[in-house]
Amino acid sequence: MRSSALLRPFAALALLTLSLLAHAAPQPLAPDTELKLELSPTAPKTEITFSNDAKRLLALRVVAAAPGTVVRFRAKAAAQFGTYSLTSDFTWNFDSVRADSQLWDTLPQFPAGWTIEASLVGKEPRALTVRLEDQGEAPAVRWGEPAGTLLVRNVGQTRLSAAPEKNVQLRHPLYRSGNVTPDITPAGDALFRLPAGLWQLSSGGTGGGVRELRSALIPVSSGGETIVEWPQMRTLEGEKAKGLTELVLRDVTADGATGTMLVAAPMFPEAPKPEAVRIVEGGQPGEVLSIESIPAALHVVVLFDSSFSMRKIFSEAQNAALSFVEKLPPDCTVDFFDFDTKVKELAAPDRAALLDAIRGIKSDGSTKLYDSIMKGLPKCAAHRRSAVVVFTDGFDAQVEDPGYGSRASQEEVFEKVAATKVPLFTIAYGEKPDEQTLQKLAELSGGAYYRAQADTIGSVFDQIRGLVDRDYKITYRRPAKVSASNTPVLTLVLDVSGSMDMPPTNPRCDYRIEKAKDLLRGFFGRVPASSVVQLFTFSDNVDLVQVPTADPVRLRRALAPVVAGGGTETLKAAKAALVSLEQIPSRNRYLLFITDAALAIPEGQNQKEFETTLAALKEQNIRSLWVGMVDEKQKAPFENAAALSGGSYVVSPGTDSLAQALAALERSLTDPSAANEVAVEVLIDKPDAAGAHHIFGGNGLFPLPVSASTAEHSVGCLTATINNSADEPQ
Repeated sequence: MRSSALLRPFAALALLTLSLLAHAAPQPLAPDTELKLELSPTAPKTEITFSNDAKRLLALRVVAAAPGTVVRFRAKAAAQFGTYSLTSDFTWNFDSVRADSQLWDTLPQFPAGWTIEASLVGKEPRALTVRLEDQGEAPAVRWGEPAGTLLVRNVGQTRLSAAPEKNVQLRHPLYRSGNVTPDITPAGDALFRLPAGLWQLSSGGTGGGVRELRSALIPVSSGGETIVEWPQMRTLEGEKAKGLTELVLRDVTADGATGTMLVAAPMFPEAPKPEAVRIVEGGQPGEVLSIESIPAALHVVVLFDSSFSMRKIFSEAQNAALSFVEKLPPDCTVDFFDFDTKVKELAAPDRAALLDAIRGIKSDGSTKLYDSIMKGLPKCAAHRRSAVVVFTDGFDAQVEDPGYGSRASQEEVFEKVAATKVPLFTIAYGEKPDEQTLQKLAELSGGAYYRAQADTIGSVFDQIRGLVDRDYKITYRRPAKVSASNTPVLTLVLDVSGSMDMPPTNPRCDYRIEKAKDLLRGFFGRVPASSVVQLFTFSDNVDLVQVPTADPVRLRRALAPVVAGGGTETLKAAKAALVSLEQIPSRNRYLLFITDAALAIPEGQNQKEFETTLAALKEQNIRSLWVGMVDEKQKAPFENAAALSGGSYVVSPGTDSLAQALAALERSLTDPSAANEVAVEVLIDKPDAAGAHHIFGGNGLFPLPVSASTAEHSVGCLTATINNSADEPQ
């Protein structure tokens, strides 16, 4: 029997051998080359090194040689610029059960040498390959100790903040930790002072069911200024809830290098100053030359609900309607209908007589909302410019009491409104108004929808009057580069609920999130350069993780931190996609909706509202493609969504359906339909009484001559331009 003393040298030698094997010389890795790693219990760790000059966006592709491979990676890097330092030290777990090939694309972007330690998890030897994957050219950043300036335009009341990239720690005299909030300039722009690097901009969304709007890869240069044009996402950012935000472009014409537009601007007591107005034509800024107020020759039809349910607030509503009619310009003609069980036109030879007739209205009867619209719209036929104002507190009696309801059906009314193209301004009052119908009437007609209470009825009527009774003529110098508006605009909506990251042991699950992200990364690299793309994700919340951009690298980076977990807010996601596309003027708008759940609306969500959203996609000529990573037997909801939206669908249990959809979409994007119109947008900055800035905006497509030198993108998307000062060191 050997003594323990005799065994000690052999044990020490074994430990030394294991230590040497575990700390073998680091292996250098260059872009577009592969390293094969062999890990075992006797050599459970290895190191990889590479340099990144931050000019290209790099990620680490890991591919397992066999199933069951689990490896933990730890990344470290550091950079120093005087008193400014950047460090990164974080881990990432690779498990081949989720996907044999996975991309580690959350490595921060700054110039440094990286050390990646790979550690075996488990007791079985494992082999895998790693390679650096070039995701494209990164935004140019000048690195140094002096901070840079970030100026973000078009923010209005947007709650904007900036944060550094994930997994990087900054030490700088101007930065502590967390999100940075901006100063607001007198012009209403957001102004940040930030250390050099790539930042993420975020905006809290309070409208359209969206929690947050973001953009990745916002460059800040040492000693330089970055100017960002933030896309106009007013409804998603909650502006609509604060008051009127939509302007109506009546007409836009051009004579050579000069353009002229007629704009209906809400509640502007006088013409806005030129410095408060921005014109964008064909995606490029114009120069405002002059603005003048133009009296509007107008015809208004008022449809006023006087049913019995209005009795509690009838006095307030009646007074608001009187004030509305009384304040309309003298040359404005008015037709007034009082509707309850009957639809009655108030006959009056002049304005004074009409006001007396309105004072004589009594509250009684049921609600014939649909019939009132069918009688009011023909009154607009003989007038060049008309508007219809609808005020009601309930549903058509056809819904709740069929014997006393309208003869016209809801479908007939929608069809009539869409064909007539007279704007309807609908006001919902009371505890249970038919908001869904009133919203759709406004959308179909190009008008606007309002929610009112007893203390706000008068102000809502005033807001509508302010919208319809005056125009502003804006003369501007057209941009040198203008192109027709056939820019493909694509909204991607990706399901990131918990089922997207569950094992196949769970019913209808198979770790689809990584595979879906990989397919999208490849697609972003193949999207035609003229396209504009935005990316939504949805689970318990809906987030616009990348606002509209034409940069595929930015899209890939926005996808990097996306993980799956939570429920499935299908309705909110579909509505947010529709609202966002409504705000972008283009003849080529697309929606790609991707989910691994049967598209049926979960309990607690409104199926009819979902169907209305689908119908709106069809009405607005938005081409939709519904992708289901589900069994063929679960295709019915996808088939139904495609039918209602006028789109198409594809289903398969795995990600084959997504691959097919992306291929079909790619073919459509490479051959956009021709266009002979130009997208024009007007933005007006109007501070309120408290000094808070509101961005009012509107857009449209107009037949304007285009220049021989065309712009790259003819609709608005996020742009970031760096102006470096010449006296700062490179």
